[in-house]
Amino acid sequence: MDRAWSDVSAAFGEPSLVFGGPNPRTSKALAYVTADPEDPLLVLHLWNDHDSDRPEPALLAARVGGTLLPEAFTFTPLGRRVRR
Repeated sequence: MDRAWSDVSAAFGEPSLVFGGPNPRTSKALAYVTADPEDPLLVLHLWNDHDSDRPEPALLAARVGGTLLPEAFTFTPLGRRVRR
């Protein structure tokens, strides 16, 4: 089952920082940090195709900590399909 922005918000709460515009249908990156500087940064990448019928972006990938790209990404099943 694909997860959407509302699922991420229900599980993690409001993000510390949102990268992306205010339109709820467009792609976003949601960053989560804690008060402990030793905790890694969590960034969740959400995507929506302009031609899709999705009312909100779906979760494509997660990135934890400062690992270099592209090794840092863990892709969801949707993310693997879109990546090809």
